[in-house]
Amino acid sequence: MDLQGYPLVCPIEHVDSTPESLNQNADVLAEVSRLAYKLVPLVYEAFSTDGVNIVTNLGESAGQEIPHIHTHVIPRVRHDRRVQMLRVPNLSRQKLDARAAQLRGLLSDTEF
Repeated sequence: MDLQGYPLVCPIEHVDSTPESLNQNADVLAEVSRLAYKLVPLVYEAFSTDGVNIVTNLGESAGQEIPHIHTHVIPRVRHDRRVQMLRVPNLSRQKLDARAAQLRGLLSDTEF
């Protein structure tokens, strides 16, 4: 349980949030995700909630405080302000297309 009172899913073995570690531990990350989603119906019932966030922060700038992979399963109710996603201005179509092309190029060089 997180100190704020909701469940965390955390592998026993240490997994850093570096890109190299994430690639090397894809099976562990898949299991963490699978277990987090299995908790969702239990969180709905236990917390009498009408929404859930499943959150994995990767890196300090993304809000990761503990340098070990873990996933939050956060019960939500309307207007609780627990997790806020700030809206930023939309990018131009030209910038979106450029970023998409860059990602496609990287994907073509990546093995899955």
